[in-house]
Amino acid sequence: GMDSPVAGNGVIRGVAAAVKAARPHVRVVGVQAAGAPSYYRSWKSGRVVTTETADTIADGLATTRPTEANVVAVRELVDEMVLVTEDEMRDAMRLLLSSDDVVAEPAAAASVAALLQATGAHDRPVIALITGRNVAPGRNP
Repeated sequence: GMDSPVAGNGVIRGVAAAVKAARPHVRVVGVQAAGAPSYYRSWKSGRVVTTETADTIADGLATTRPTEANVVAVRELVDEMVLVTEDEMRDAMRLLLSSDDVVAEPAAAASVAALLQATGAHDRPVIALITGRNVAPGRNP
């Protein structure tokens, strides 16, 4: 499977399209902040669902109004969507820093947070996509 943060810029749309074209059997899992669930709710319902607020430390996931084209594409390409909490993203940021010397912003750590959330053994290789720009000053895990 592949975990990828879902932001308003359609990163998962491009990644999922490429993955499915190359390896159709790969399971693609989208990850969204629980405090900004518009894409999660849109994926679940198959139509654009907006939220009043996007309350999350993950700036890259703070979407209140998904685009219809992205909702359609993500629904078609993404096999599952999961939500991660603020604490789970902070824990993933700390783990990445302590175990791998990777400084990841909350949106980038969301995929690892989802991986940590998934209990049980994985019978196939799993890739957690860690993407993003930077960690804003003062944003410590």
